[in-house]
Amino acid sequence: MDTEIEIKLVISGESDDLVQAIESAADVYFSADKQLANIYFDTPDRQLRDLDIGLRVRSTDDVAVQTIKTAGRVVGGLHQRPEYNLPIEGSRPDITLFPEDIWPDGVNKKKLQKKLVPIFSTNFRRRSWCLRFDDGSEVEVALDLGLVEANHLEEPIAEVEFELLKGDPDHLFGLARTVSNVVPARLGHLSKAARGYRLAKGEVEYPVCKLRPVSLERQSSVETAFEATVKSALDTIQHNEQSFLTSPSFRAVEALYYGYLWLQQVFEAYKEAIPLEASETLRDELKWLMSSLSWVREASHRQHALEDDGHFLRKLDDQALIVSELQMISEQSPDQQEVSELLLSTRYCQLVLSLTEWLFEQGWRRYMVGDKDALEQSIKSSGRQQLTSLWQQLHLSYQGDEFNGQLYQEHFAHLEIALGYRLCFADLFSAEQGADCAEPWLDLYRGSKEWHQLNYLEQLAESWPLKEREQFLKWLKRKRKSLLHALEQSRFSAIQSPIFG
Repeated sequence: MDTEIEIKLVISGESDDLVQAIESAADVYFSADKQLANIYFDTPDRQLRDLDIGLRVRSTDDVAVQTIKTAGRVVGGLHQRPEYNLPIEGSRPDITLFPEDIWPDGVNKKKLQKKLVPIFSTNFRRRSWCLRFDDGSEVEVALDLGLVEANHLEEPIAEVEFELLKGDPDHLFGLARTVSNVVPARLGHLSKAARGYRLAKGEVEYPVCKLRPVSLERQSSVETAFEATVKSALDTIQHNEQSFLTSPSFRAVEALYYGYLWLQQVFEAYKEAIPLEASETLRDELKWLMSSLSWVREASHRQHALEDDGHFLRKLDDQALIVSELQMISEQSPDQQEVSELLLSTRYCQLVLSLTEWLFEQGWRRYMVGDKDALEQSIKSSGRQQLTSLWQQLHLSYQGDEFNGQLYQEHFAHLEIALGYRLCFADLFSAEQGADCAEPWLDLYRGSKEWHQLNYLEQLAESWPLKEREQFLKWLKRKRKSLLHALEQSRFSAIQSPIFG
C-alpha cells in the first residue's frame, strides 16, 4: 500500500515553456511518454462510490494493473489517498485479490465482484518525468492530455500532477509555483474519477454552490474545527471556480466573492486561537483579491434590476431607458474573459497554493508561543461564546421602537459579519436551537441588501435623462415603504431569535 500525495494543476495544454520549466526544475533521472487507457468499475448502484473507494484498470504497453484508492483527503489541489496496485490478466478487475484489511467491516467482496460493471473511462497521453532534488527528495511530474468519457459525454483532461515519491512535500508546492509562473493554471480539486462519476450521472455543468454552515463534530478541538472550516470555504470556492470556468455566469462570480469574504471572516472568528500574524501574508493576498472583485457588490444591484428583462422595473414608463443605462454601466465592468484571466493568473493560483500549503503544514503553529491550550479547547464551548456574544450585540443594535432605512444601512456590516460567524459555528447548535431559527436574521440581511440596491439606483438616476422622474421617485418611495415594513417585521422576529441555528 502506498499513500499518494500529489498536487494537481489544471492547464490549457502542452507548451514548450511548460516542458522546459519541468525539465529544468531538478535532475531528471527518468522520463516516459505513454498512452494510458483506464476503465473505472463499480456496481450499478454505486456501492464502491458509497464506500469512498475508487476502482480502475489501467492498460498500457499490453500490461494491465488494477488499482484501488480508498478514502483520503483533498485540500485545495493537494490530494492524499491510500493506493493499492496489483497486476492482472485481461481488462476485468478482481477485487478478491486485494488485502482484506482495506475493506470496511461487513463488505462481501465476492458479491461485489459479481456486480462490477464499467462506469466510465479515461484515455490520455501521459508525459512523465521523475525528478531528484539535492536533498534526495523525488517527485514524479505527469502531464496528462486526453478525455474523460461516459454515457456519450466527455470532458477534456489537461492537467499536471506532482506526486511525491519520497522526501519533502515542500517540493510539490515549489514545482507547482514554478509551473504556474510560466503557464496559466489553477489548482485542480476534482480527481479524474470524480469527474467521471459526474459524467456517468449525466452532469455536465457545475451549479453554483451556496455557502452553508460548516459541519463540525461537537467534540472537535478549536484547531480541528478551524482546519475543517477553512477547507469547507476552499471547497466551495473551488467548486464555484469550476462553475464559472465551465459555464460563465455572474452568479458564479458573486458566489466566489462571498466565498472569499467568508474566508476573511473565518480568520477573524478564530483569531483568539490562531494569531492573525500567522495568516498575515495570506490575508494581504486576500485583500488584493477582494479589491480585484470589489465591483461585484454594485454589479449585484444591477443584476437584480436587470433580471427577467428588467421585470423589477416593469411599472416604470422609463423602464427601457433605465435598463439601457444599467446595461451600459455593466459593460464597463470586468467581462467573462477578464474574470477568467484573474482565476488563471499566477498571483491567484499562488494564493490558493499558499493557502493549501498553510493548511497542509499547519503553518499557524510556527507562530504559537508556549502552550497550545487555545488550539485544544472544545470548539462547542468556544463557538457558543462567540455566537452568544454576537447575538447579544445584534440584539442591542436592533432594539428600538422604530427603525428607518439609514439605521438598517448603518448596522448592515455588523450583521454581515455576524452571519459569517454563524456559518462557522451554527451547526454545533442546530439540534438544540432548530435549523431555521436564524431565518429572521437572514431575512433582515436580504432586505438590507435590497435597501442598498434602491439607494444605488437613486444615485445613478440623478444623471439619467428620465422623462418621468417624478414617477421614478414615487416608485422608489413606494418600494422603500413596502420594504421598510418587511424589514420591521423581520427585525421584531429576529430580536426574539438566536442566531445559532
